This record gives sequence, C-alpha cells and structure tokens, in this order.
Amino acid sequence: MHEPFFTLAGFFAICGIYVAGAWGANRRTGWLGKLALWLGCSLVYGYVAYRWTCSQALTCDVGGSSPYFMTGNPRYFLMYVPLFAFIGLTTFGSTSLFIGYRFRTQKAAGLWPRTFGLGILAAVAGWVLGMGIIGAARLLGAAV
Repeated sequence: MHEPFFTLAGFFAICGIYVAGAWGANRRTGWLGKLALWLGCSLVYGYVAYRWTCSQALTCDVGGSSPYFMTGNPRYFLMYVPLFAFIGLTTFGSTSLFIGYRFRTQKAAGLWPRTFGLGILAAVAGWVLGMGIIGAARLLGAAV
C-alpha cells in the first residue's frame, strides 16, 4: 500500500516539473515544443499511473499475466492506460494553456514564484476536470 502523503507529494512534484518544463519549452520552441511536451508527458503519465495502480495488491493481478505488459493481465493495460493518459491530457493541457497565457501577457514576470504556484494550481484543476469527466461518463453508462 502506498502512503497518501508520498502519493500527494509525488503528484505536486510532477506538476511542478511540468510547469518548469512547459515554461522552458515555451521560451525555447514556442507552441510546437509545448505540444510535444504535453502529449509526451500525458502518455508517460498514463503508463506510470497504470504501473503505480497495478503495483498494489489485488488490483491487476487477477486473470493471468503477459510478458509484454510486465505483470498482470493485458486487459488492465488497455483499460487503465487510456484513462490515465486522458487525465494527463487534461492536467498537463490546462497547465500548458495557463503557461501560454502567462507567457504572452506577463513575460517579464518570469517563472518564479507566482507563475509556478498558479501553474501547479492549473494542473490540479485540470486533474479534477479529467476525473470529473471520467466520473460523469461512468455515471452515464459509457464504456469507460
């Protein structure tokens, strides 16, 4: 079982690293670099969150195993990775939009401290949005 404090601290660390990376990508490469960072981080987040979830006891270890998906049933890989990648898309997308807005309107302000803190809050808001959309889809009976 994972400690909730370390899970929360890890989430905020990931958000902070992404804010700094998005600011740097926006400065160096513009929207194309930020787009690549957004999509790449969302896919990596989807896979890492799947591995994190399935590392807990009795989560994904029922129904066989496959050498191609490390441990567990490939069904869980196909079920969890797209869900977590969608959450990554909303989380990192909201942060990217905020960083783009902030960079365009207050470029001289720099990254630290206000932009950094507000960027993390934008990531948390994007995560809540993604979880809300998935929850609403499940309530409405979609195959999520």
